[in-house]
Amino acid sequence: MIDAMKAESRGGVRARVWALVLAGVLAFAGIAGLTVRAASADPTLPPLTPSELLGKVAAARVAGLSATFEQRSDLGLPALPAGVGDDETATMLSLLTGTHTIRVWTAGEQKSKVALVDGSAESAEIRNGGDVWVWSSEKQEAVHSTLPATKRPTSSVSNPTEAIRTMLSKLNGTTEVTTSGTGYVAGRAVYQLILTPRATESLIGQVRVTIDAENFVPLALKVFADDGQEAVGVQATSVDFTVPNDSIFAFQPPAGVT
Repeated sequence: MIDAMKAESRGGVRARVWALVLAGVLAFAGIAGLTVRAASADPTLPPLTPSELLGKVAAARVAGLSATFEQRSDLGLPALPAGVGDDETATMLSLLTGTHTIRVWTAGEQKSKVALVDGSAESAEIRNGGDVWVWSSEKQEAVHSTLPATKRPTSSVSNPTEAIRTMLSKLNGTTEVTTSGTGYVAGRAVYQLILTPRATESLIGQVRVTIDAENFVPLALKVFADDGQEAVGVQATSVDFTVPNDSIFAFQPPAGVT
C-alpha cells in the first residue's frame, strides 16, 4: 500500500469523479440543470421563493445519508478508444459519455464514502475521521493518506449533493433563478429550481435542480442545451437519511493489492 500521501492529492480523485461532470460542464456552458418525471399527483408543499429555497439549501445539514445516483451524459461525443491519456484522464473523459452509477454515504462531517461503480469495477474514496483511502478495484490499488480530524477537505466536492450545493452557492447576476412547482425524486417530495442564463450566446438553454422538501438536500440536476436536448443529468434513484452503519467507513484493503 502507498502511504503518507499528502491530503491535497485527494483533490485529483474527487475531480476524477465530479469536477469534469459538473465544474467542467458548467465552465463550458455557464451553468447546469434537470427535470423531474411527472408524478400522477405532485405534492402540495409550502410555497418558497427562489431566495428562500436557496437559503435553506445553503443552511441544510443532515446527520446521515445513503444514496444512489445515476449520471448520464450525451454531449454528442463518440466512444473513446482504450489507452487515451493516463488512468485519471481516461476516467474523467469516460464520464462525458454513457451512464454511470455513483453511490454516496455520509455520517456527519468526518465520515464519508463516494463510489463510482461501472459494472464490476469500483473507484471509491472513503474518509473515516483522519484516515482517507482511495480504492480502485480495477487497478487493485489502495492509497492511504491522513488528514487532521478537525479539518474538512478543501479541494473539489466529494459527492453529488455537495457538488450541486456548491454550484448553487456561486450563482450570480448572469443567471435568472425561478421556481417550477413540485414533484418527486426517488419517492421523495421535492421543490424544483430553474436556472436560465441571461447571456443569449450561452450554449445552455436551461438548468433544473430538484431539492428535497424535508431536508433541503439537492437530489437531482440536469443540463439542457439551447436546442432543448438533455446533455448531462444526475439524479438520485434511492435516498435514505438514516445514519449509515460505521462498517461502511471502516475500509481495509483486500489481501494482495498494491
